[in-house]
Amino acid sequence: GEVASFEIWIDRASPVVGSYSPLKGSILSTDKPTITISATDDKSGVNPDAIDMAINKSSVAAAYDDKAQNIVYIPSTPLSEGDNVVSLEVSDLVGNKTSLLVWSFTVDTKGPTGYIIINNQDAVTNSVYVNLALGASDSTTEVQSMVISNDGVFDTEQWESFKTKKENWMLTPISGTRKVYIKFKDMAGNESEISSDTIELIIIAPDTIITSGPSLLTKSKEALFTFKASVEDCVFRWKFDDEEWSDWSKDTSVTRKDLKEA
Repeated sequence: GEVASFEIWIDRASPVVGSYSPLKGSILSTDKPTITISATDDKSGVNPDAIDMAINKSSVAAAYDDKAQNIVYIPSTPLSEGDNVVSLEVSDLVGNKTSLLVWSFTVDTKGPTGYIIINNQDAVTNSVYVNLALGASDSTTEVQSMVISNDGVFDTEQWESFKTKKENWMLTPISGTRKVYIKFKDMAGNESEISSDTIELIIIAPDTIITSGPSLLTKSKEALFTFKASVEDCVFRWKFDDEEWSDWSKDTSVTRKDLKEA
């Protein structure tokens, strides 16, 4: 009779699980992230009905995209705030199973809370330069940055690293009730509500502030100082140590050479 034949495929290798998203240790501002894991098997193929996936030890139904060779899961209910642990095992069509893959990421959808205090809660100041005491906390991650404004619009102001105090913050140089606004941002990018504090500004005379100078310890015998006033069209005078005051001038910097060692 005619020759009959058939093929037998031998598949002893487990599927290969590759990259996944969200990455291990990442911080997300959404509680319904799309979770994807690369999974391939070049013999019998990944079994879409044998994907054992759990989040925080609760089994979830993940789908397999054969064309993209990705396992995909989109939560139908929000994930927990804080740490979320994903575990995964994948089998091919003949039953070879991968080793257990476990990783975690953090969900943080709530912004920080914080406060701002001007000049230790003084009611009145005669200086346009004030000191700000700042505080903020976040229930899940850390407070990372802050932005301060005199008008509360936050259009041209720049975000800066979070700190607990800000010295020589310049108020709008107009006598009256002045308000300073602040927002905080956590590591997930969530922004806080706007906080503010007020102080009564009564301007008697312009404020002067030294804006730059040499290091406290330096080998140079030459020193350059720059300064400014709180209002426009001011004149300045200066002195070094016990010398006499200089004449009034519109110059906003002064250089001293041949300094003595101290």
